[in-house]
Amino acid sequence: MFTRRDVANNNLDGTMPAALFEGLPSLREVDLSTNPKLVGSIPAAINQTELEVVYVSRACGLSVMWC
Repeated sequence: MFTRRDVANNNLDGTMPAALFEGLPSLREVDLSTNPKLVGSIPAAINQTELEVVYVSRACGLSVMWC
């Protein structure tokens, strides 16, 4: 069971692809921190997971609001 995705400090640039979350229904934790060029919103695909925790320290351009 895949419950954590860690892409911290990966020099991500631009918007976040929905594929980052697709096919991971057991996902509970995502670390996006230290990607200062990451911008936009977390994709709607996040709603198909069991996500509980999102780390966004130093990911300045992100909007992390979702329902």
